[in-house]
Amino acid sequence: MSYFERLVVNMLTFISLSVLLPQMVHVESFLTALLASFVLSILNMVIKTNFDAIVIAFDNFNFWIF
Repeated sequence: MSYFERLVVNMLTFISLSVLLPQMVHVESFLTALLASFVLSILNMVIKTNFDAIVIAFDNFNFWIF
């Protein structure tokens, strides 16, 4: 799945959550949902990169011990 397709799926997820849970999630327009999915993808990219670096360091330490 390409990046644009993932953005669209996330946007539709935000919209469907605002319909299913109107008191918890509020989305005013499609542009707001698109912006939220873009921010979510950027956060995912940053967190996943840092998490992978921590996991690799832990694996190397674990192999050194055992």
